[in-house]
Amino acid sequence: MKDADKGIIINDLYWSRASIRDGELSRSKSIQDTALVDFIEMWFDDEDSFWGQTSGSTGIPKKMKIAKADCRASAMATLTYFSLKEGQTALLSMPAQYIAGRMMVVRAIVGGLNLLTTTVSSCPILPNRTLDLTAFTPHQFSNMISTGQFPIPHTMSVVLLGGAPVSRELIDQIPKSSANIYETFGMTETYSHVAIKAIYPSSQSYFEAVPGVNFTVVDQRLKIHAPHINQPDLLTNDRVDLLSDTRFVWIGRFDFVINSGGVKLSPEVLEDKLNPYIEEPFYFYGAPDQTLGQRLVLVMESKENFDMKNLKNILYEHLSKLERPKEIIFVSRMIFTKSGKLDRRRTFLENQSSIQ
Repeated sequence: MKDADKGIIINDLYWSRASIRDGELSRSKSIQDTALVDFIEMWFDDEDSFWGQTSGSTGIPKKMKIAKADCRASAMATLTYFSLKEGQTALLSMPAQYIAGRMMVVRAIVGGLNLLTTTVSSCPILPNRTLDLTAFTPHQFSNMISTGQFPIPHTMSVVLLGGAPVSRELIDQIPKSSANIYETFGMTETYSHVAIKAIYPSSQSYFEAVPGVNFTVVDQRLKIHAPHINQPDLLTNDRVDLLSDTRFVWIGRFDFVINSGGVKLSPEVLEDKLNPYIEEPFYFYGAPDQTLGQRLVLVMESKENFDMKNLKNILYEHLSKLERPKEIIFVSRMIFTKSGKLDRRRTFLENQSSIQ
């Protein structure tokens, strides 16, 4: 056991490893987030790993075993990159069920940071105090700016934006602040981010590797070399322009994965869920969206006397809230390539009518 794994400070209260294992944290009324309590208890158990789900960045999402030692190494890379010190504060504003939230907890444990909590929502309310490390999705951050939640009166040092690409429009909306804001690049397979791009107050066009990481390119696809987290050769579906072995410019994706506000959705998985219930040709598409990065759209061939009520019932019954499309679009026909594959982009851009 590492010395840093002796316990965790949450909202100014210290919880030792022994007290956590004895169940004192779960019995306490000071933390309402049961997912956070569950993860902390799991972190301090005798197992060397825990189960998570891949993000979809390297293919269809699947379960994976996540080694605690690799999480520690990833956390240490972030702490080192931003020169964070014991006793400083970190804000948890993402769900503790997923890797982004869990890694903020691990950084607090490994670095001896004071983990401050807030209600997880699309527009987190920031505590009125100094924050040394925070992380949000671009969607959360955009909502915080539009509602006046950002910036707070007190100092914000490091703000990480990840889970989805940060748009130029969002960068232009950032109000004057003491914060240093960065876009991050990473995935579950890399235990959070492996590269950082400054966007405020200064900005750069490229991502830069965190300590211990370098990159190569195979057929325009980014390959990540991160032996300190047991990922010596991780081939992604990201297209990049490689500037050096530690810097790249992100171009886009090779696959059809839709990244909507940090939630990665596989069209093929959603289509498989609905195929038994919808007769008309259809597919899911990620349309550009200023706030979400991409919004989930259901594209269907139109026909007379279409039963929209029945379709919406099917979507509600067989898809979760995050899997339901933001928009339904009807096209006159599906377009296919010469090899017989559905041309999703051209079909989407065809003559169409829309139902929100």
